[in-house]
Amino acid sequence: MAISKELVFKACEQLDAEGKAPTLKAVRQALGNTGSYTTITAWVREWQSQRTASAPAPSLPVPETLTAQAASLVGSLWANAFSAAQHEFDEQREANTTQLQEFEKSAAEALALADQHADELAQATAELERLRVIERQHLELQHSARSAEQQHQVQLEAAQERASAAVSQRDQAQAAAHTAEARAIQAEAEVTQTRTAMAELKLAHSETVKALESVRVDAAVSVQELERLRPLANQAQQLSVENADMRGQLSSLNASLESTSSDLKSERSRAQELSEQLAVSRASAAQSAQEAERLQNELSALIKSIGKKPSSTKGASSDKQQGES
Repeated sequence: MAISKELVFKACEQLDAEGKAPTLKAVRQALGNTGSYTTITAWVREWQSQRTASAPAPSLPVPETLTAQAASLVGSLWANAFSAAQHEFDEQREANTTQLQEFEKSAAEALALADQHADELAQATAELERLRVIERQHLELQHSARSAEQQHQVQLEAAQERASAAVSQRDQAQAAAHTAEARAIQAEAEVTQTRTAMAELKLAHSETVKALESVRVDAAVSVQELERLRPLANQAQQLSVENADMRGQLSSLNASLESTSSDLKSERSRAQELSEQLAVSRASAAQSAQEAERLQNELSALIKSIGKKPSSTKGASSDKQQGES
């Protein structure tokens, strides 16, 4: 509800009729706690000025006990005394009015400052709550990152164990291939190609293990691909037993090795992509940590600023109490 001059005057008249002082706080409460103190202060002063100007001067009747002969002299003395008293009364009233205006001005400024501090405190509280939410989100992000890293570590260790087993099986396949080469001289060219393919496979596997160790990613797919090397050992064993089918077994082994090499290349590409994703995640986590540190510094500065403001508000409240007394 918008306030007006008439509403403020009416509230002052009502408070005065009830025997209460029309202070700014009382007038604002009478208006339903609406309106700014600056507007109310101006109209309350205007009402007080009009009331003071319209106040009738006190009159002092001539005592009836005086005789008619002394009426003129007593009237003159009484008029002089009344004029002096009236002059002193006017001076005191003007001084009181000036002091009251100064006090009301100080009180209005103090109330305005209190309103400002209240708004700043509300903003600071909202900002503090926002910073707490950001901090909680940052902690949750850190917890998720640590959990993911631990999970990747466990998966990596399992993948390394399986890779070691695959390497052992591959070594067994190489030994079987060497045995098959000794037993199948006619297939020397095919066995040489098999050895070359096995050497390439060993190099590709070593690179894959290094990539898995650097990025700590899920190596389950790589383990499945490495387990595909087991048919090589079976084929080499069959080659040593079935000399008649040596050429067919070696051809099958070459085909399997080529397929495995292609799969390992795909795995290296995937490992590179996962490494880049992990680098992006680490950069994002570092940026979040920096943002959290910056917000923490802002929060500390804001808390210090809020800690200083109440002291000034306390001084203003003390001045107001002294003026009222």
